[in-house]
Amino acid sequence: MLRTIVAYIPPVAIMLPEAAKAAGIERWAWIAAILAVAGGITRVLAVPSVNVFFQKVFPPLAAAPRWEPPRER
Repeated sequence: MLRTIVAYIPPVAIMLPEAAKAAGIERWAWIAAILAVAGGITRVLAVPSVNVFFQKVFPPLAAAPRWEPPRER
């Protein structure tokens, strides 16, 4: 669940420039920095070794294990 929330941050952040424009915010540098950091976090979460690390250290942020159908005997 937490991983899903973290992954949804960048798409929402893509809407920030238009939201800032509508709100009259002139600090585009801050918005660009937020977008860059969010994209970096998403990229790091996609690395398999990071997932292994999260499985050992902080399981709520790890990807769900791959589902395999039960074996018939």
